[in-house]
Amino acid sequence: MYRQNRGFTEAGDIKKVLHSIPGCLIFFADKTASLFDFLLVQRHILNYLSIMEKHFDSEKNPQNIKNISFEDLYAYINAIPALFWSIDVVKNRIEYLNKYALPGLGENSTLIIKNPDYAHSIILDEDRHIFDKFLRCIRERKSGLAVFRIKLYDGTLKWLKIAGNQDIYKTNCYVGYIMDISETAVFIKSIDNS
Repeated sequence: MYRQNRGFTEAGDIKKVLHSIPGCLIFFADKTASLFDFLLVQRHILNYLSIMEKHFDSEKNPQNIKNISFEDLYAYINAIPALFWSIDVVKNRIEYLNKYALPGLGENSTLIIKNPDYAHSIILDEDRHIFDKFLRCIRERKSGLAVFRIKLYDGTLKWLKIAGNQDIYKTNCYVGYIMDISETAVFIKSIDNS
């Protein structure tokens, strides 16, 4: 289990995390993932990085200053349909980098990474090994991706994707995201059945 700290301490943290995340996006090429998910997340992240690069370049080139407030940057990352997190593997501490709640889980969204016992209680038995393999990637700070199913208390099945990699700025940290891909899974099944 990880201790929790929600939110950024400064705008620079956002840039560091988002620079780390695109490295894990190559795993969307996996057959269990969809091109739609890749494009959706990549579009948001690349747009965001573009804004950040212009902002940080403006510090070197004052004639190109962009007045981007921390609040605007934070609002943008909160609009991305994924829960972003950073884990300090050495200190055993997790930080949630936005306030996104996975559909059907609400505030319990943060417990999937923070509390493996909770995760195991909602992950389907046949998918637990996939999630556990991803947790090993976190401990070993290796890039990883997992797609697994959970069962909500009302019996609804959801497909979740979790991906991450070592933070390129802080080698003792691991950054990533978790998102609901249920609609994509249903769409892929409909194609397979046709």
